Amino acid sequence: GSSDVPGPPPAQRLSGDVPADVIVTLNELPTQHLDVTLGYGSYEQVRGGLEYVDAHLFGQGLRLTADVRGSMVGWGTAVELADPFRFGPGRQAAVDVGYEERQEPSYAHRDGTVGTAFSQRLQPLIDPARYLGRTTYRFKRSLDYRFAPSADASALGTDNVLYTTSTIGVDLRRDSRRQQVIDPE
Repeated sequence: GSSDVPGPPPAQRLSGDVPADVIVTLNELPTQHLDVTLGYGSYEQVRGGLEYVDAHLFGQGLRLTADVRGSMVGWGTAVELADPFRFGPGRQAAVDVGYEERQEPSYAHRDGTVGTAFSQRLQPLIDPARYLGRTTYRFKRSLDYRFAPSADASALGTDNVLYTTSTIGVDLRRDSRRQQVIDPE
């Protein structure tokens, strides 16, 4: 006969079996990390930096990277927001802003940048390696100032040189590394 109790038919139940819910807990790997770098260079001398990464911003899969770095001759900061999911499989769009000040041997320099990037992962049939095609656009506003006394600086007739650059880039990268089994990309 029929029964109102969910589960296998009565003939298949073992003595003492009771239908129950199964609760599964899935822990996500940490999506945020902070990297610290320290180093030494012949011109910069002591240098270091902090980089914060959140790979799942607002629970939406957006990737935020923010860093600050400095040395004995300058400092800089940058923020990038990347979206690796909304544009289809293997595609990523990103936007970034940055600022940097640096003392060169004969002048001081500062610049601000804004950039965008779009990338596409590729898997050609003739090569087992993965490829990444990327296009970028970067707008940079720069200022050179505090020139050391020289004939070049006096020929310019100014103490400050302000200029703008705008660049478009296209590149193709081949990656033959194997995917990690425990933490794949």
